[in-house]
Formats: sequence, structure tokens, C-alpha cells
Amino acid sequence: MLKGHRAASIKKTLNISDPTIYQDIKFLTDQSRKYIWRMARGTHVLMYQRAIEGISLTLTEAWNKYNDPKVPESKRCLIFV
Repeated sequence: MLKGHRAASIKKTLNISDPTIYQDIKFLTDQSRKYIWRMARGTHVLMYQRAIEGISLTLTEAWNKYNDPKVPESKRCLIFV
């Protein structure tokens, strides 16, 4: 399915019956739906928060380097490029 094959093509390739292919597709679809739901409810929010914190830390460090008098002027311009 992920490669774009339809149920009939999968059934023929794997040599399985109609009920089996449709039960398997339903099972995999349900499992995928549950996985996405769990991600949306829980860890997805935490990963988003960590990404925002990481961006904030990166910007802080970039500004620290930019404002550091020990960093040559020519290198300061490259920090935000």
C-alpha cells in the first residue's frame, strides 16, 4: 500500500484471499491511526517543545558569538548567514 499498490495487486502478488487482504489492510490502517493519535496526544507536543527550546538556545549562542569582542568582525557576519 505504501508503494501505491491496490488491494487487488497485493492479493495477487501475495496469493492470499479477499477476506485476508481486507482484514490486513483494516488492521494496518487502524494501527497507523492509533499511532498518529498517540503522537498527537503525547510525545509530539514534547518533541515540538524541545525543538523550540533548541532553536532558542541556538539563537542565544549565536548572539553571544556575535557580541563577543574576541570574535573578529569578518566572522561575525557569517554567524547569521
